[in-house]
Amino acid sequence: MKTFSLSLVILPATFSWRREDLPTVKTSEFIYVTSISATCGGEVMDDGRSAVVSKGICWSRTSYPTVNDSITMDGSGLGQFSSYLSDLAPGTQYFFRAYATNNKGTGSGETKFFCKQELGVQ
Repeated sequence: MKTFSLSLVILPATFSWRREDLPTVKTSEFIYVTSISATCGGEVMDDGRSAVVSKGICWSRTSYPTVNDSITMDGSGLGQFSSYLSDLAPGTQYFFRAYATNNKGTGSGETKFFCKQELGVQ
């Protein structure tokens, strides 16, 4: 009688998304600031081989804004978008950047900043 031995090796699965799997995003140069708000935007240039489900601007008072800070949600997909930021405090510096999210994560553009000044009436 012959006996057979079967060995099964299970390797742990590791998943790591490559940077090129994330959307490529550019933060726009243009920004328009009023006494109560700011308008800025960006462009999703590449979807990272997976549909962009959300895009917009993230902003904060710290120099590295993320989607865990204040955000706008300006649609999905590729292309340019414009964002409206409101409830900004006068005399405060804000940092902002464009972001886009696909099912593999969030890509973001270059961080930019502006200072929200009190506009006086003369």
